[in-house]
Amino acid sequence: GNGTMSILNRNTECSLTAVIQTIVHKPKTTCVNQSEQTHVHQTVFSPNGKWLIVNNLGTNCVYSYRYLPYDRNQPLQLMEENKIKNQGGPRHAVFTKNGKFLYLLNELNATLIAFEVKPEGRLNNIQEVSLAENPNLKNGAADIHLSVDEKYLYATNRGEANTISCLQVQKNGMLAKKSIISTNGNGPRNFAMSPDGIFLLIGNQKSDNITIYQRDNSSGELQS
Repeated sequence: GNGTMSILNRNTECSLTAVIQTIVHKPKTTCVNQSEQTHVHQTVFSPNGKWLIVNNLGTNCVYSYRYLPYDRNQPLQLMEENKIKNQGGPRHAVFTKNGKFLYLLNELNATLIAFEVKPEGRLNNIQEVSLAENPNLKNGAADIHLSVDEKYLYATNRGEANTISCLQVQKNGMLAKKSIISTNGNGPRNFAMSPDGIFLLIGNQKSDNITIYQRDNSSGELQS
């Protein structure tokens, strides 16, 4: 809740050392709701382990860090800071397995941003897609996952929408919307797919239920 993230070394027996680096994301005038507080919502490493992507919902920015594992003092070095337009509120992101694309889900305006990941790790915004069907409903986009074959991308939207969207991943990394359906519950905070990709399970936090969908591997469509 204070916008910091800390880096610790791991000893050979898997215990942790004292903090060796602390990074502070200072509050800005661009902070969005959440009582105007800066807070790191997610950190995710690139598949090649060279970069760390940090989503700060409060500052409305995605930070890209170069990871130097053998630097004992500053293993993370800031490369760039990507401000999300329209106060989207970056929440969760997922890399493709080859690391060429990153998909970012914004909580506050329920948008998805497709980034092309440049060879040096910088992010190039190539597309933005809205998951909000009804502009009069409150949004609260939550979770995002790629299918095992990476042909489809799924994302949930809480608030008053309570939906899950299916998008097809194109060869150029861009997304094509296929369907948006109800999660049959209230507050779809997280979801998971079975290892074979046949089933998708959604945890609806506020209604305290799990909805199970059968997934068509070829079309990506979900059926309850």
